Amino acid sequence: MNRLLMIECKTSRFGRDGLKDASYIYKIAQLAKNTGGLLARGLLLSARPVGDEIRNRAKEHQVEILAAEEIRTLPDYLRKWMNG
Repeated sequence: MNRLLMIECKTSRFGRDGLKDASYIYKIAQLAKNTGGLLARGLLLSARPVGDEIRNRAKEHQVEILAAEEIRTLPDYLRKWMNG
């Protein structure tokens, strides 16, 4: 079964403007859906902490977030994702 993981990285500006942050989430969700279909998922990496409002919006659009210290778990996340 083929699946797609669309990853986008945001650094210095992410987390400062809720409307702009929401647009990033919508963008990655649409790219994943349009490119990989129903089996595609989005993953947003942020060097800065991300608040609950953005996390909830991401969850609604099937985009996962690893932010700040969570980025250290990226190798484990990728292994789990590859194993289904």
